[in-house]
Amino acid sequence: MAESDGGVPVQFEVQLVDENLSLEEKDSEVEALLEDLQRLSGLESASWRYLKTEIENLRDPTQPKSYKIGLAYELPGDRLWAVLKRLCRWIERRPVEMRVQIQVQETVLHTQTRQFEDLDCVLVAADYLLPPQRTFVAAAQRFARTGGEFTPAEAALLEDLRFRLEIKQEDAEWYMNRALGPYRTQQQKLDHYAAVLDQEITRRFPLSEESWTSLKELAEGLNLPSEKIAQLNRDRTTQLQSQIEAERQRQAQIAERNRREQAEREQQDAEALRQQQQAANRDRYRREYRRAIVSSLFPREFDHGRLKQAQIDWEISDGEAERIAEEETAALYGSLDTDKRDPNKGADYSRLRQLLWEGAWQEADEETEQVLLACWSQDMQPLTPEAAAQISCIDLRTIDDLWSRYSNGQFGLSVQWQIYTEQDSQPRSFQQAVGWQGTFGAFFNRPRPYSELQFNLNAPRGHLPTWRWGSRSLEGGYQVSEELLRRFMSRLSTCLPVARAAPVTAGAAPQEAP
Repeated sequence: MAESDGGVPVQFEVQLVDENLSLEEKDSEVEALLEDLQRLSGLESASWRYLKTEIENLRDPTQPKSYKIGLAYELPGDRLWAVLKRLCRWIERRPVEMRVQIQVQETVLHTQTRQFEDLDCVLVAADYLLPPQRTFVAAAQRFARTGGEFTPAEAALLEDLRFRLEIKQEDAEWYMNRALGPYRTQQQKLDHYAAVLDQEITRRFPLSEESWTSLKELAEGLNLPSEKIAQLNRDRTTQLQSQIEAERQRQAQIAERNRREQAEREQQDAEALRQQQQAANRDRYRREYRRAIVSSLFPREFDHGRLKQAQIDWEISDGEAERIAEEETAALYGSLDTDKRDPNKGADYSRLRQLLWEGAWQEADEETEQVLLACWSQDMQPLTPEAAAQISCIDLRTIDDLWSRYSNGQFGLSVQWQIYTEQDSQPRSFQQAVGWQGTFGAFFNRPRPYSELQFNLNAPRGHLPTWRWGSRSLEGGYQVSEELLRRFMSRLSTCLPVARAAPVTAGAAPQEAP
């Protein structure tokens, strides 16, 4: 006979033999007794069977009637005492005659009674049928297996069992500790299991079937409740899955950020390359335009077509092409300062520059008057001293730069201002020095008519441009009032810089500044 988990196995039989009960009543009583015994803990896995009797079936002799008359159990040794106690209470409430038989290995004990006092005597005898230590150990193991620890009630039951089996206190404690294993409480066992589970998860996730099998064996060895282990497994795996998902999202965010940053870098690199290419194209176009105007103020007809094609090929916008043309023309032939000038005045010095480049000095002088009157006179009448003192510095510097550049410093407003200072700021002496007044006899000077002025490079230094824009008479005698002269010279001293750019020969391209 094999031993059960509860120590030495016990063969236990109870049979109803009360002659006052019919077979139907016995069958019903056996059902009720089975239901009562099955409520005992520790009997869930115990094997059992009905004891039956059969009688002839008068209606169908081939199918005899079967009635339950008792129960047969194979009990864990530590549960025998509990079963007998339950049977005592049963017979005390329902005094029916029954036969009880107990077999432990080769020893058999049986009794037949309807008195619960007789079963109490069997209780005392039953304790001596089983080895005390093995019975106690079986009970301790069963309780430890239930929840992984001893509840207060289970500890009290073990103490009662120890007393009945006459086991020493220190021996009982040793048996109990051995039943519990290295961890005394359920929480300690759960913590240990959780630590092992975490190690397995850290090593590999998802867990293999072999890992789950090993963990299941560990939980069973620790006598942990299956429902708590299942919950712990769910919690840990759910937590890890959440962590994995969070890490996946974090990595996805990092990857997306890296992708965006890479795309931005590529876009920036592409934009930088595009700008470099555009800058290179602008430089190429600038060089082409400069070659086209190196000997002419404007590109020739052939160069116009070539520059237009270059503008298309190198993706130069019309506005950019115009800006480059203006900058290169200004660098070679003088700036018109169009960006700094008041747009409401509408001054345009392109024709003046063209005339000066051609050496058309008189036409350039007349154009100078037209520009100043258009900007600073409401009715195209000569400017008053007050108006002359308010001419824009930008306009004065532009006019001076163009005249000085194309006359090699022979003409221009800054030259006139220098001569004025050389003449101690005397209006008459200045006009004589620049050739605007001639001698009349030995002691008198007279204004020269405009028609007698010189419009070539042989004219006196500072002879041009004239101030016809401030003169009310040109033919009878070109003259400028002393008040206008002083006011205008004061304005020049404010507006004109001391140093001047190197001038060029009229009709020839100026040398490019380094």
